[in-house]
Amino acid sequence: MKNIFLLLCIFALFFVFASCGGSPAETPAINPASPAPQENNIITEPESSAPITPYENTDTQPANPTTVEIPANAVIEAPSESLPEISAEGGGYSITVDSAWIDKDYTGAQVIAVKFLFTNNNSSPVCFADVINVSVSQNGAKLNGDSIIMDGSCFNGLAFNFRNQISKGATIPCVYAYPYSSSDNLDISVQILTDFNSRTVLANASGSIVID
Repeated sequence: MKNIFLLLCIFALFFVFASCGGSPAETPAINPASPAPQENNIITEPESSAPITPYENTDTQPANPTTVEIPANAVIEAPSESLPEISAEGGGYSITVDSAWIDKDYTGAQVIAVKFLFTNNNSSPVCFADVINVSVSQNGAKLNGDSIIMDGSCFNGLAFNFRNQISKGATIPCVYAYPYSSSDNLDISVQILTDFNSRTVLANASGSIVID
């Protein structure tokens, strides 16, 4: 009886040890392709030193764009009127209309003065009045300078230069005066003649000039 009880105890201990000695628990496999988990991982974008501009296409972005502010009371002046030069050359002479302005004759009457530059390239001395013919008009009306009485002191002493003979290579300024009617542009025509008597035209030029 004791032997049977002893055998039962041995079998009972055997089953207890068998139940406790099972296979160890399996550990989950780690996938090398997946990143390791990170705790409290906060992703922030790197700071850029370049300023943010409103241009989306950097290829067309202008370098150092600037803005020019124009005051509300700014006055923009129109460019001054510029007209082609009136000049002619022929027969060894040249003539250029230099300028025009409002002046006074020796009586104090207001006149329009026109200055010419005359050059003689001929071997013989000649004066302006012998080979140059001038016609001046304003607003379609021809101006007559014959009635203007001048003396040598008028227009900086140039009033009678058109009567003075000049030698070869010399240039002389000459002034004609016309009755003042307005400050509108003058229409001027100049002719170079062979001489005062034949009045054959060698060259001519015409155009408009602004009265200063």
